[in-house]
Amino acid sequence: VSWTDAMSFCQWLSDREHASGALPSNEFYRLPSDLEWSYAAGLSDERGLTPELRDMGVLDVYPWGREWPPRKGTGNYTGEETGSDVAITGFNDGFPYTSPVGSFKPNDKGLFDMGGNTWEWVLETWNPKARSRVLRGASWFQGSLQLSLLASCRVHSMPDRETDNYGFRVIRTSAPAKTR
Repeated sequence: VSWTDAMSFCQWLSDREHASGALPSNEFYRLPSDLEWSYAAGLSDERGLTPELRDMGVLDVYPWGREWPPRKGTGNYTGEETGSDVAITGFNDGFPYTSPVGSFKPNDKGLFDMGGNTWEWVLETWNPKARSRVLRGASWFQGSLQLSLLASCRVHSMPDRETDNYGFRVIRTSAPAKTR
């Protein structure tokens, strides 16, 4: 899914639930900000004013904790089930591609799939001059390259780009999405 499609979904869901009365008029659905996503993934002290400057700024925290490699049940990453030459040695999550949401244990905050499965779009651009948007959390396509699985790892892509390893999560808030 593209960033543009994810934003459209959030608007559609907000409008639908406002119309039905299921969502108060002062609340909205939107993508999380980069720092909201970091907090949800267990990172509370990142430095840098932009996602670009925060990228890989914490080198010892993964969505599942501090140990490497990931334990079984921690997320959907490139394991030996894929037959890939970049598979994490000894790791097999049972899914060669995407997995159903909630297939793995939640993190300490009770949130599912903060790592693996699909990269997740967030609100921000990579830096103030960029048009590209930020994605977090790695995907089923990431394997033995440890840096790509860090909770602080970010990638960026054009807002209209969609692939089978881009997805999103929705948050409910009283602050509508502010994008530039």
